[in-house]
Amino acid sequence: MTILSIMVTDIDATTLAKLLQKVDPFRKTIIVDCRPFIDYNLLHIRDAINAFYSKMMRRRIYDNKVSK
Repeated sequence: MTILSIMVTDIDATTLAKLLQKVDPFRKTIIVDCRPFIDYNLLHIRDAINAFYSKMMRRRIYDNKVSK
């Protein structure tokens, strides 16, 4: 699989809705939801990926203490 470009942007719901209306159906679009898992689990966009990291997890990643 070849990734041609990656664009990561923090946006609000209104902006996301406008962008999704313009999506090319032949391009893969990945939506990453960075809210806490509980919020994501209650309501999220279909096929969105949850990637929330708590302060503790970020610290462990930074200190290279995350088990593989």
